[in-house]
Amino acid sequence: MEQSLLLKIGDSVKEYANVISNVLDVDVEIADHQLVRVAGTGRFAGFINERMKSEGNAFKKVLATKKNVFVDDARYHEVCIDCPCKDICMEQCDLCCPIILKDEVIGAISLGSTSKEKKKQIVDNLTQYSEFIENIADLIATKALEYISFQQQAHSLELLQNLVNLINDGVIIFDNDHNILFINKKTELILRNNLVQLKYLDKIKQFSIQKIKNKLTIPDVEYYVRVQKRKIRLIGTIYPINIQSEKLSQVFIFQDIESLQQNLLSNHLESFNFNYLKGNDENFIKVKEQCQIFSAGDVNILICGETGTGKEVLARAIHNESFRKNRPFVSVMCGGTVDTIVEKELFGDSLLLSSDTEIGKVELAEGGTLFIDEIGDLTLRLQGRLMNVLKKQKEYNLRIISTTSKNLKSMVDHGEFRKDLYYSLETFSITIPPLRQRKSDIILLANYFLEKYNRLEGKEVKLGQGVYEVFTKYAWSGNVREIENVMSFIVSTHNTNHLVGVKELPNKLQDWRINDNAGQYNLEKIEKETIIKALNAFGNSTEAKKQIAKELGISNATLYRKLKKYDIIEIVQFDSQN
Repeated sequence: MEQSLLLKIGDSVKEYANVISNVLDVDVEIADHQLVRVAGTGRFAGFINERMKSEGNAFKKVLATKKNVFVDDARYHEVCIDCPCKDICMEQCDLCCPIILKDEVIGAISLGSTSKEKKKQIVDNLTQYSEFIENIADLIATKALEYISFQQQAHSLELLQNLVNLINDGVIIFDNDHNILFINKKTELILRNNLVQLKYLDKIKQFSIQKIKNKLTIPDVEYYVRVQKRKIRLIGTIYPINIQSEKLSQVFIFQDIESLQQNLLSNHLESFNFNYLKGNDENFIKVKEQCQIFSAGDVNILICGETGTGKEVLARAIHNESFRKNRPFVSVMCGGTVDTIVEKELFGDSLLLSSDTEIGKVELAEGGTLFIDEIGDLTLRLQGRLMNVLKKQKEYNLRIISTTSKNLKSMVDHGEFRKDLYYSLETFSITIPPLRQRKSDIILLANYFLEKYNRLEGKEVKLGQGVYEVFTKYAWSGNVREIENVMSFIVSTHNTNHLVGVKELPNKLQDWRINDNAGQYNLEKIEKETIIKALNAFGNSTEAKKQIAKELGISNATLYRKLKKYDIIEIVQFDSQN
């Protein structure tokens, strides 16, 4: 049987019973509509939570009529006629009052005494006694109503939280003072902060949401969210919440534009293979061939390369051509993300003493591939937890493909990356060459992305010959991702059939072109670029530097002085924009 409302607020009911007993010096019992004694004082104190069996005729009468009953003679009153206990009843009098909530009797209060003197006092002041317990009955009914309202609000909030966590969009709920009340899991991933962190950032004015007014976008749906120094472009809507609550005021439902653009093309990500990797450069083709060999095996793979070179695309191609292709490909992004969020993503809530725990992505990837992007950003503590996973990798039955744009070997030497983890991941490693070392692929990729975004937007934007010349000279520090973003910008900002000239390129390309032309006769600039070309051509070993010095017509000592002078960092690949 479901617990009654009075039993649910039993502690408060007992307090009111004690108040009546202390003020009026009488024995008090309070029962619910099922005749279960919820509270009792005096001779009733030992029978709390018991059901009234043979007694309780006055209660039954009150529950049926919704009116007060006063029994001034326990043996001869009409409610006592069929009571089996009437011959042994010690009551001198009994005043019983209903507890009514929304016109429904939820219980009754009874006060009585075995003293003839107290009976006379009650009879002489019956009106005052009746009014007093009626007031107490109203207070109990009010308490019950508060409990119902609280439970409804708690249920509504829990339901709301569960619902918004099911939504694949970000959700932020604000109160009337524009303070953040709740965020869902998707918001944590997009903004890279949890609720406590966002509340703090909001308090110190490091978090804000600003609507963007832009003729190129749909009115009132594009926003900039500032989280500390980061700005994130979102598409969403702020809705007022019209429910009876002093707290809830607005809900912001949104998507980040970068993910939205990726999702437009995500349907074919599942079928990615090496044919999707565009490039005819000899070094890039060697990388693809090497990856095809790796995909046939089941070893962990470390993919190295600068930001934007296509490390995730390559990882997906390896997965989709492996024997695990029909199993999950589960991604974890470490770069720039709060440590606690990465930990929760990877390992779930398994360390929490809670029945409502979440499964981490290590478990979700069982049988498939766990893709860890920018593994060099993991803290040493999380590196240790990941190393424990690698030790039990066969139990988890997964393959790990990780990426990095950092020099992990150097991080190991400086104590910033675990040596055992590095060598567990580095056995099979691949380095994707940056786009500036794939000059022959720049025009191919530009045309590929031009065609792609023309098709998406139903346009036929074209590039002038001068644009192609700028593209081949530009260093593309953001690599393939940068050239894709530039082509997306060009198509979205020009009308159909427009022929784009050099002066219509994005500002960063315009600024670079001006600066590059300004220094085209600078001897030091030319000398530095020549040395870098030679290093990229001959390599970075001691023997290679001897050959470079010979080719340049200078001594070895002079070459080393110039390397120091121009601050050319000795890494595997060299950037001509250093």
